[in-house]
Amino acid sequence: MTVDQIPYTHWAYFTDRPAAEACARELAARFDCLTAIDPAASGPDPWLLRAARTVDLNAPGGWHDEIEEVVQHHGGRYDGGEATMFVPPVNPSD
Repeated sequence: MTVDQIPYTHWAYFTDRPAAEACARELAARFDCLTAIDPAASGPDPWLLRAARTVDLNAPGGWHDEIEEVVQHHGGRYDGGEATMFVPPVNPSD
């Protein structure tokens, strides 16, 4: 990860788990996302898909559009995302 990149997690909701799983596979293959599917805490859609990846700070428009397109293709509802905290590992020899 360079200075111009940050870890970012996208959120999407689905009415059925198989659609969420298909979306997760495509996001992993196309965008190298690390994905997780869990029951949603609330709302009309019972499944939450989180897709984490590294995004480039110089291309903020591309953070969402390409992911939202895939989510919608699989029948999901894209709900944005959030930057996640990244703390470099401690070097034990320091």
